[in-house]
Amino acid sequence: MNQSARRRITALEVQRSTGCQTCIVWSPLVLVDDDGQMSRRECCPDCGRLVPITHEVHLVGIPLNIV
Repeated sequence: MNQSARRRITALEVQRSTGCQTCIVWSPLVLVDDDGQMSRRECCPDCGRLVPITHEVHLVGIPLNIV
């Protein structure tokens, strides 16, 4: 690996966000109920980190506000 590539990779590692105590454990999978309510948002309310949602699991007949 040349020096330029090593500097770019190091810079990317520094920029990588690890998240806060709220979103560090977030999975890319979310639960969705019949009303469209989701178990989490894409953006953390505490630190603003973006955690993309890649899979949605639709729970039929089970509202998320009681889970």
